[in-house]
This record gives sequence, C-alpha cells and structure tokens, in this order.
Amino acid sequence: MKRTFILAFVGAALLGHFSAFAVSVSSSASDLKKSLSGYKKGTLVSVAITDEKPDFYEISSAISGLKVTLDLSLCSSISEIPSKAFFMKKELEGIKLPSGITKIGDQAFANTSITSIEIPENSTIGDFAFFGTKLKEVSIPASVTAVGTGAFSNAKKLEKITVGEGSKILKSVDGVMFSADGLTLVTYPAGKSSSSYAIPSTVVSLGIASFYGAYDVQKVEFPSALLRINGYSFSGCSSLSEINIPSTVVLIGQNAFDGTSIKSINIPKATITIGASPFTNCTKLESINVEEGNIAYRSEDGVLYSAKNTLVRYPQAKQNDSYTASNKTAEVDIYAFDSAKNLKSVVFSDGVLVIGKYAFRNCRNLERIELPSSITMIGRQAFQYCPKLSNIPDYYKGTTDSFPKTNISDAK
Repeated sequence: MKRTFILAFVGAALLGHFSAFAVSVSSSASDLKKSLSGYKKGTLVSVAITDEKPDFYEISSAISGLKVTLDLSLCSSISEIPSKAFFMKKELEGIKLPSGITKIGDQAFANTSITSIEIPENSTIGDFAFFGTKLKEVSIPASVTAVGTGAFSNAKKLEKITVGEGSKILKSVDGVMFSADGLTLVTYPAGKSSSSYAIPSTVVSLGIASFYGAYDVQKVEFPSALLRINGYSFSGCSSLSEINIPSTVVLIGQNAFDGTSIKSINIPKATITIGASPFTNCTKLESINVEEGNIAYRSEDGVLYSAKNTLVRYPQAKQNDSYTASNKTAEVDIYAFDSAKNLKSVVFSDGVLVIGKYAFRNCRNLERIELPSSITMIGRQAFQYCPKLSNIPDYYKGTTDSFPKTNISDAK
C-alpha cells in the first residue's frame, strides 16, 4: 500500500509542478459548484454529471478555474447541447456526449480547450460550434445532416477533417472539408502543416471563415472559375503573403483578409461587392489596386474607393506620411485608416459628410487632420488611440457617435 501511494504521488507530480492531483467527481449540476469548491485553481478534475437533464449554465459556472473533462453520458434526457453552453470556457479540456444528442448548438464549445470530440450520428452542428478549440482531428459521420458556418474554424491544432463515406452534404479531400458537390471549400484545417495550398478546380466559393487561423499557409492558388471569397475566409492567416485573385471573383466578404501579411492586392474588374473592413490588421499592406473598368470600385494612388465616393481603405503600411483624399470623397468608411502607421497628416476637401466609426483608430503618428465644415457626423471612437493628434476636440474621440457641436472649423 505504501509503495502504491508513493507511485501515485510521483505520477501526480509529473502532471506539472503547479498541478494538483487529478480527481474524479460525480455530481448533479445543481450541486456541482459545492462539490468542486474545495479544489484549488488549476486542479485536474474528471466530472460525471448525474442528472438526466442538467442545467448547462450551472455546469459552466461551477467548473471555472479548474481543468475539467466532462462526462455527460448519464444525461439521458438531453437531445441537444445549447448554443454557447460552454462558450469561452478554457477550463473545459474534454467532453463525452450522451448517445441521444441530435444537435450541437451555435458556439456550444467555441474557444474551449477540448482536444477531441465524437460527433454523434444523425446530428446537426451549429455555427462556430467548435471554433478556436484544440481539436486535433475530426471525423464527421455520414449521417450528420448539417454543419454550420465556421464550425471547425480557427482550431489551430486541427490537422485533418474526415467525412464518412456516403454523406449527402460533405466530403473530405486530403483532410480538407468540401460540400458534397465540390463547389464550396467549407473548412481548411487551421493546423494543417503546409505552406501552400492549391484549391481544386471545381471550387467556385470559399465558405465563411474557411481558412480562418491557418497560420502556416503562405500562398494559396485559386481556381480560375472562383466567384466568391466569403467573409473571414483568410482572417488570421498571419503567414499569408501572396494572393492573386482570379478575374472571375465577384465578391470579397467582410474581413476576408484580416490579419494577413499581404503587401499588395489587385481587385478584378468583375468584383462588385466588397464587405466591411476586408483588409483590417494587414500590417504590411502598401497598395490596393483596382482593375480598370470596375463599375463598383476604383483605386487612387493605391487607396481603395467605392464608385459612390466612399474612401474604403487606406493601406496600413503605405509609406507616405501625408495624404490628401480625393476631392470627390463623400464618406470615410469604418476602419478606413485604422493603424496607418506612417501617417502624420490628412486633408479632406469640402463635401465629406461622414467620418465612420474607428476610421482613424490607432493612427499613432497622426498629428493633424483637416476636416471640412460639410461634415455632419463623426462615428464613435473615430480618433481613438491617436495620442499625437491635437487639433481634434476630445468629444470626437469618444464612445458615442458625435455630431459637430460647434462649427467644424475647430477641428481644422
């Protein structure tokens, strides 16, 4: 007995210098907080829930501060994991689902620390259900009837997704998930260790958040018939430095290239829709160029404008320290100049009506901006984190939309 105790002690110590013993607890959801109250922060706990139909809020609240693997196999009366049931619960490292589950709700396990999951047969998976988890591999049964938007996106350890033979909605090729007809690339595993990827020629659409967080990808080759690059497609792809958008692309979704390392980008003539903030946090972007003949957008000196004279995006790494906007400018879009690191001064001509929210946020070197009296509204936090900007009243840097309180000449 003494030897057994010593071996157990040594085994526990190997779990980590700051970790306590791994323990097992069986409890109802309502009593779980009390059952776990004596354990120190970071304790490894295996929890079996004994209720047939537990309150998920009580479970989520009770595990705070611990490291938990959760067994729900005795919860025979639940048919779904509710939306956001364990949202942002980093404490959750493992989960065993009951056999009767038919639905995993939106964001149910998003940003938890689970490393594996057995997807139930005949179930549906909600939007972003496993977004940002630590899953390493996922196997989706052929009987699964729906997989929501971004369900497995930004799981940075995920190397492979497989789909059961005979699925009517999905298929997998080399660990990448596609719609069954091959027309949509649904999810590229964010932890797949490849520096480049050639999208199959059948693909005409990249799903929302399809490459989200794929930090190893440096180059993507697009099929010649691609039509849509949907929102957040390459968001968080921090190594992505080379993009050649095919001439066929009609849509670039919001935040499509957010956080990439691209230095320049060419918008085709066919592109008639660009979503909000497509190039936010592109710290190396120096120029945005629009092909001549585009009816919805234009570029002037590498700056993106819409045909309706909205200044959409000033490249964050553009080298100039001063900029005079087009005299046709009517509106400055949300995040238009966000984090433009080299800018010291900006001038607008009369006719500008709106400065969008966050438009100049984090322009750390911006010292002066000239605004015309035509402006009717300045969005919230339009000049937030501009420490050197002295000629803008504080109420234009605040958290609510601001209408000019006096003649705008005090901001010239």
